[in-house]
Amino acid sequence: MPSASEIFDSLPDVPGASEQALAHPAYTAARRSWAGAKSQDKEAWLAAFTDDAIVEDPVGPSMYSEDGSGQRGKEMLADFFDASIAVISSLDFDMRDVLTGGDEAVFIGTLHVGIGDKIMDTDIVLNYRVAEAGKIAHLRAFWEMDRASATIHPA
Repeated sequence: MPSASEIFDSLPDVPGASEQALAHPAYTAARRSWAGAKSQDKEAWLAAFTDDAIVEDPVGPSMYSEDGSGQRGKEMLADFFDASIAVISSLDFDMRDVLTGGDEAVFIGTLHVGIGDKIMDTDIVLNYRVAEAGKIAHLRAFWEMDRASATIHPA
């Protein structure tokens, strides 16, 4: 499997992304997290986040956060990685649009998640807020399990 840095270098830009978006620190930080997730490199994925980062994936109560508060801090993020990213067989990011403002970027697209010999196509809106160091301070992922599960098909 290619390394996170090799994947980062090969990720296509979001079609139609503005010059502002392409230069935005949240755009770069998001792509670093994608490369870590896609390569299943936990250390590379965690390195994209601040020590006190919050991840809400998905936003609201879920199998990863019963009370809907998400994961807070590197230890909980590491556990989230093990429970969600490390168990999938593949992950592709098909982002169709990105908008940036302030210290945030919002991506709209579809994640293609490999689950064994099947693929789940998850329509998603991803909101990344970065800290001054250009690392992700807060990630909010809006997607619906029932909607995503209805898309499962052979790989």
